[in-house]
Amino acid sequence: MSANPELDASAEWNLALEDFNRAIKNNLDGDKRNAIIRLYYSAFHAARSLLIHNDPDFSARTHQGILRLFSKRFIKEDSLDPEMFAIINELKNERELAEYTGDHPGDAITKNRFEKTYSFLNQIHSTYYSPKKFKKPPDPFDN
Repeated sequence: MSANPELDASAEWNLALEDFNRAIKNNLDGDKRNAIIRLYYSAFHAARSLLIHNDPDFSARTHQGILRLFSKRFIKEDSLDPEMFAIINELKNERELAEYTGDHPGDAITKNRFEKTYSFLNQIHSTYYSPKKFKKPPDPFDN
């Protein structure tokens, strides 16, 4: 991490938005498998961004560790909806299936995952971030 935690949090948030945009493109191209993978990474980077924003010295180094800290700090101790942890956990499981087996959910479930990931990103953005410094996530259905 650099000496500027807000810059690090912003860079991580930008990775979340980049992955979300890639998921949208993958989905439009008919690549549901990679869309699901990118949705997970979008939510993961958003959670990591929030952890950095809150505590630049947090110590989790694995995906599971980051998800555990995110749940503890922002679901159990703060005001985020518990559904947020269910969303990222569900995306993690589906990402693992897509990466390791090639399986992916069908169109209806993929659309639902876009809705949930968009909600996840928006809740973090509207609750914790200044719109002037952190870009808002794009609407995946505005094409």
